[in-house]
Amino acid sequence: MKKPLIILLMCFGFVAGYAQNKAVRKASSHLEKGELAEAKAQIDQAVVHEKTLDEAKTWFTKGQVYSAIATSEDESVKNLAPEALKEAATAFRKAMELEGKESAPMYVFAQQELENLWGQMINQGATSYEAANYEEAVKFFDRALLVKPTDTTAALYAGVAAQQMGNQDLASTYFYKLVETGNADKDIFNTLIAYERDQKENFEKAQALIDQAQAKYPDDVQFKKQEVSLLLKQDKTAEAKTELEQAIAAEPNNPDLYFNLGYLNEELGDAEAAIAAYKKALEVDPKHANSAFNLAVIHYNRAADLIKEANSLGISAADRKKTKELEAKAKTLFTEALPFLEQALALHPDNRTIMEITMVAYDRAGMTDKANALQKKVDSMPVE
Repeated sequence: MKKPLIILLMCFGFVAGYAQNKAVRKASSHLEKGELAEAKAQIDQAVVHEKTLDEAKTWFTKGQVYSAIATSEDESVKNLAPEALKEAATAFRKAMELEGKESAPMYVFAQQELENLWGQMINQGATSYEAANYEEAVKFFDRALLVKPTDTTAALYAGVAAQQMGNQDLASTYFYKLVETGNADKDIFNTLIAYERDQKENFEKAQALIDQAQAKYPDDVQFKKQEVSLLLKQDKTAEAKTELEQAIAAEPNNPDLYFNLGYLNEELGDAEAAIAAYKKALEVDPKHANSAFNLAVIHYNRAADLIKEANSLGISAADRKKTKELEAKAKTLFTEALPFLEQALALHPDNRTIMEITMVAYDRAGMTDKANALQKKVDSMPVE
């Protein structure tokens, strides 16, 4: 007496399962015809039914349906599912999870659909960006992040577009995504440090960013400069000097510490103290490129300032006399600057800026042949 009941129950289960698989097929059929409301109604049933909710095909189909809704230009269609893009991406990832093997067809198809969806958002964002419609660009790049939440390209592009809008708060949210995923480069760190220090005056966050940047780029001097700038921003000049002097006492053979002290003195307007610190760094390490560069620039700027002053004078007899005096003094300073410039150039042989200021110094010092030779080298360099 129990056997027929069992058979009936099995048949009922088969019919129910068949019905739900049929819902998946119907959803696909409606999708092909562009009947997205009907397709959505069918697939919404299938993804919650116990017979089909664990099938990769079900979720792949949902991804296709919701992707079509998300990318439709018809507002009434978009209103069928305001979060369609996010749901589509989630569905494709669910299909990949259920399929398991990366080589399995459904896994590959779902992955391709995700990439295509992401690519559409990135391309639309790029088109908007090129048209200077930065607000729209941010919207599309943000949608690309919905598809691939850890994508560094979309986060970077969204942040840059937000900067173009002048919205630094929004830009920072995207740049912080790069920090959180370990993909922030030097420019991103510098941007965020300046944002926290100068705009938000959140010195604790700025210091934390500097610490992260120094850990990632231990040999990059710009973050040492950022640290000094942060102390100055907080009016901690005495503290900054004390810390550096204590550090130097503990590590007298560390050229970076002397460099930091030199930079601090420069920021405070004490050129002589800065020069002394940079020279000390070079005594410790004759190849300390950043100290050589800053030392060269200080000497060059002294001479260039005199030329600027001379050029601002009039044509009266007194002004002409003063001009000659300034130019003669500038020539002496340019000549004095040359050893430092040559040292910096030897340590930065491909640095266009150093080449150009050294060339000017040669010319002003009356060393025309050397100036011309350097000019040829600069002219042969590719334009960046």
